[in-house]
Amino acid sequence: MDRLTDTLRDTIVDLEHRFWEASTDPDFYRDHALPDAVMVFPGGHGIVPVDRVIDMVDANTVPWASYALGDLRVVEGVDSVILTYRATARKAGEETEMQLYASTVYVQLGGAWKLALHQQTLA
Repeated sequence: MDRLTDTLRDTIVDLEHRFWEASTDPDFYRDHALPDAVMVFPGGHGIVPVDRVIDMVDANTVPWASYALGDLRVVEGVDSVILTYRATARKAGEETEMQLYASTVYVQLGGAWKLALHQQTLA
């Protein structure tokens, strides 16, 4: 990691964990995503604007029972950071784990990191 500081890496990875943990908290998405952010989900959801994601999170009553992020890689740009990783996750009440690859782009806006794009691909 030449340019990327450990502090920045920790900040971005922590923010990504907080998004996973906020699967039933629409206010977190409102506060930490850009108003025009988009998310790309597998399984028929497609490209979803953040306002629709917030509605989905608001309607979600089943949080993640467990999740793990591995093979984390962070690339720093100018006022932006890209995080890629492999995730294993299981919803509460389900036995089957979902495995996927994910990428998230964060941009710095007014001193805060905001989600601009999140994309998932089934592994």
